[in-house]
Amino acid sequence: MEKLYSIEQVATAWDLSNRTIQRHIANGQLKHYKIGSRIKFSEQHLNDFLEDHEY
Repeated sequence: MEKLYSIEQVATAWDLSNRTIQRHIANGQLKHYKIGSRIKFSEQHLNDFLEDHEY
């Protein structure tokens, strides 16, 4: 099973705020899964984003 990451985990790992991650989601820049009311990211989602941005 693929490991999934929360907004909080990604924000901490990338030294960004939760709100910044949420803005990238809202702008359609960061792909994600919505599981119930929770947002999760796969490693592929994160790698795709990093390839397109300078984080």
